[in-house]
This record gives sequence, C-alpha cells and structure tokens, in this order.
Amino acid sequence: ITSASNITGSGDLNMQGTGVHYGSKRWVVPQTTGSGAPFGLTNGLTMLVTTNEGATAEVYINLPTAVSGLTYTFCVQDTDGLRVVASSGDFIRSVASVTTSGGYITSTTIGSCVSVVAINATEWYATAISGTWSFN
Repeated sequence: ITSASNITGSGDLNMQGTGVHYGSKRWVVPQTTGSGAPFGLTNGLTMLVTTNEGATAEVYINLPTAVSGLTYTFCVQDTDGLRVVASSGDFIRSVASVTTSGGYITSTTIGSCVSVVAINATEWYATAISGTWSFN
C-alpha cells in the first residue's frame, strides 16, 4: 500500500505500486469515515492497524464476520473518537466487558488502542487493550 487512498471505503485493497509485500510490516491506515459510510474490514485486511487521524466526526469501522485467527488493531489519535462494530451475531470481549450481539466498542481518548482477534465464528477477544474503551 503506497498511501491511505489505496484502501477504499468498502475495504477493497488496491495493490498497485511497487515494493509492497504483505507480511513484511503491518499496514497503518487512517480512516475518517463516519456512520453514514462505515469502513468495512475484510478478511484480506487481517493484521491492519486503523487510526482515526484527521477525523472530523466519530469514525465507524465494521469488523467482518468472525473467523478464527483474524486480527485487527485500532488506535485513537483524534478526540472525535473511533467505533469498532461487530457483525450481527458476533461479540467483542475484554475480560468481564462484553458487547451485545452485533455491538460495538468506542473510545474518544487519544492514545487508546485495542487489538482484537477472532477465536471462533462469533467471538472477538481484545488481546491487548489500553486507554478507555466502552463496550456497548
């Protein structure tokens, strides 16, 4: 990926450019998409790190349906906030905190980060979490 513009709002990956090798480093992509057109992650974007750098409103990121092993990281860089939404029937959990089915986690605290991994077909677990996140 040569720039953030190479990832579309639908989560499609544009592999044009040179010197890009999946697995050589993690992609960090700022998103500014809001509730009207949330950024939809795909299985092919596993290991992506997403921030809300440059946002002017809360950024919405939709997780794909949980498939064991998929992993994503989210970091809040702007106080407008970032919301990570599970697919219908999926849950996001961190110790005793858990979302409702198809629920979401959200943070407006700069520096907050969370990495989630799907452990089966319905559960996303926060394997690393820092800052303040609300589970809804």
